[in-house]
Amino acid sequence: MKAGDIYKPTITLRDAASVVVTGAVAGFTVTSYLNGVLTALTASLTEIGAGKYYLSLTLPLTIGTLTTYLTHSTAFPSPNQFDGIITLNDEDSIAAKLAIPAAYIVATTGTLYADLRLTLDAYREQTIAVTVVDSAGAPVPGTGYTTLRMTVRDRLHANTTNVAITGVTWDVAGLLTIPIPETAAFFAAIDAAIALGQDSVDLRYDVIGDRGGLTAQTRTILRGILTLKRYEGPA
Repeated sequence: MKAGDIYKPTITLRDAASVVVTGAVAGFTVTSYLNGVLTALTASLTEIGAGKYYLSLTLPLTIGTLTTYLTHSTAFPSPNQFDGIITLNDEDSIAAKLAIPAAYIVATTGTLYADLRLTLDAYREQTIAVTVVDSAGAPVPGTGYTTLRMTVRDRLHANTTNVAITGVTWDVAGLLTIPIPETAAFFAAIDAAIALGQDSVDLRYDVIGDRGGLTAQTRTILRGILTLKRYEGPA
């Protein structure tokens, strides 16, 4: 069972003589324990006919073992107990992630690797756009990836030149768009890597994302050398 989903088991309500009871929704009590601790959950019951009902139970957002007991003021529900394991993913969500195709990362240049050299003119360009396709040339959609970001560093990975760029998008057509912040703060950090008298510098960059929204599944989408050219002085 997936955290946050709605669980809908079917139950039958009978009296002491084992005769089905109808119209008795109001008499139910639902008691749930998550990891052994009493937990209040949103629950409702709907009669579906012939003494049968289904319980609509909103599962907790916390993973663990859930046990739910049903009682009734004048009758006997069957079954009267449900046990299950709350997980972060269900079979459908796992299948959706597994369906994401394995692919070579290539750009519009046709490079068949995850490494792509980029050039950026300081104060002249605001966006880098790269199409991600598989080895057959078909676009690879960014479906299933979240928290996309680009990091730029010098070759020594010095903290003084670390720049993280957020707002990166990867659409269903395979277009990876990286907005370059045209701000003094961004270029001031990069300027530290450019020696006096030079007008360009080679930096290292990578674009990464969290597959399935999980930080434990962070993957590199694109990486390589970013040549930054500067035609004006420092910001």
